[in-house]
Amino acid sequence: MVKGLIELILCVIFLISISGCQEEECTPHQHFEIMREIRASQEEICNNLPPLALFVGRLDYVLQIGFSKKPVREYIIRCVKRICNRQGVSYRAFDRAHQKYGLLELSYTEEITIDINERWKNRNRVGLWDYLDIKGRTITSEDLHYDLGLDYHSGLIIIIIDKDGNTVIDGLAIEGAELDTLLKNHYCSSGAVVWHIKTHPQVKTKHVFDLMDDIFVIMLADSLREIGPVSGMFTFSESTDITSDRLKRLVSSEFSNPGIYTFLKVDFVIHIAESDEIFLNGERQSSIEELVNHLKDSIDSKKDVVHVVVDDEVLWSKALEIGRRLRDKGLWIHGNFYRSKYLAEMQSARRGTQ
Repeated sequence: MVKGLIELILCVIFLISISGCQEEECTPHQHFEIMREIRASQEEICNNLPPLALFVGRLDYVLQIGFSKKPVREYIIRCVKRICNRQGVSYRAFDRAHQKYGLLELSYTEEITIDINERWKNRNRVGLWDYLDIKGRTITSEDLHYDLGLDYHSGLIIIIIDKDGNTVIDGLAIEGAELDTLLKNHYCSSGAVVWHIKTHPQVKTKHVFDLMDDIFVIMLADSLREIGPVSGMFTFSESTDITSDRLKRLVSSEFSNPGIYTFLKVDFVIHIAESDEIFLNGERQSSIEELVNHLKDSIDSKKDVVHVVVDDEVLWSKALEIGRRLRDKGLWIHGNFYRSKYLAEMQSARRGTQ
């Protein structure tokens, strides 16, 4: 009788311990909603430090000891905890989810600690710190600010396109009208924007151009004309690019839409065909090396314009690789990526400038 009672008690204790060990999860949608609320509250969070933290910070500015870091870190985490509670998710669950769905694969606590430490270390430097090494990976300060949701000053928008062409923001795949609304209402408050598009190496070019077309429509909408001329830049990298050589692998493109702007100057047209063949001004190139050598022999890199035209079914990674090679050699200072449907117009513009 006693033995059976003891076994029953042990069984109950075991079941309670098992149920207690089940960790609460934060879904991609919940992580997205929390990040969206952080972004919406970022100015309030950054400009409303409590009096104690401000006092400690001013004192620390004189003493240069570093004890102001902890109050600021705890204040920001408290703000994020309140947002998590409103979304019905514990901060601990969100912290783990951020490591999985965030851009830098770090927990939110790790990111805010790194951010505050770097800001304190560089507080007396002229200009902002731009690049830092985290766990053997080179990242930018803008990447870190963006992933924290505290980048309201930077004008940076990071969008990931996965292998199947899905658009992913803050860990959640979004498409259609929901994506348009999100970009209009939450990610497009400035006329000068850097759109950083990170792509899976196997994604087709079509998906990248489709997203760019959506962005152009949003940026040129009547509701945004009051802010003046649209200006900005697309930058591109593969979703595996946050490594020590990330800066060498980054490709930038000027902000223009061939459906709206005419080709004022075209000197060289590189066409990447669906067959994986490469053409320079209509002449087939046997390799990227031959392409680079031909351009080196004939281009004036300070003023000549090189455009890269890509078929929809080409892997975007191939377009990025050619862009990187040209950029590394200083051969692509002015230009853009375009769909192949603009090839004839571009070739005509090139002949007109000769």
